[in-house]
Amino acid sequence: METDLGSIVKSNNELSMDHIQFFIYQILRGMKYVHSAGILHRDLKPRNLLVNSNCDLKICDFGLSRAEIPEISKTGSMTDYISTRWYRAPELLCGAEHYTSAVDMWSIGCIFAELLLRRPFLPGDDTENQLELIVNCLGQPEPSFFQTFNDGRMAEIFQEMDSKDKGDFEDLFLNYDPTAVDLLRKMLKYSPDERITIEEALEHEFIGDLHCEADEPTTVPVSAFDFDFEMYDLGIEEHK
Repeated sequence: METDLGSIVKSNNELSMDHIQFFIYQILRGMKYVHSAGILHRDLKPRNLLVNSNCDLKICDFGLSRAEIPEISKTGSMTDYISTRWYRAPELLCGAEHYTSAVDMWSIGCIFAELLLRRPFLPGDDTENQLELIVNCLGQPEPSFFQTFNDGRMAEIFQEMDSKDKGDFEDLFLNYDPTAVDLLRKMLKYSPDERITIEEALEHEFIGDLHCEADEPTTVPVSAFDFDFEMYDLGIEEHK
């Protein structure tokens, strides 16, 4: 693969809506397979999306991925290090210890916005600033959004920010394809349960005729046995 999506965004090359549609479709198609295996990527960003001269896209760098397996995730925190801050879902920023594949969809939404704007969408300097940028763009979330978080301090910071109720999202994307903006808005829902799923996104009007379920492979979920090492806090000697 000759380049990555991050380099394309920064380049002076023309990026039409057809290009963006094709890139987003391929990301969704690839992540449909990944999620069907019960795997969360957890670090989706433009630099981890390789592209060749035909605009074929491949998802790479699964170094931070994790299995979404109840037997494992219920035994302890899933937080570890998750995703580059700019693409990190709000539930992670607020300290959620357990989360779902919806965190990857938020990252895809941030990548989508970056392709439209040709610049980083929410380039926060730190966690608090990242929250501020999200609130300034999307407005304040519903109070129920904070009920599942253990980090009350982060929730308070989020709620006390001086921001518009509705945010700047509509103005920011006012002159873009309405179907693209509609899909983007559904990817960037605060609540993970309300965020559009991979399957729903593939059927969205913006994706159009690119969607072909017969050509969008899935696989069987990985077993807990393959990842049972994550259930134990092993030291150096145990790893040896």
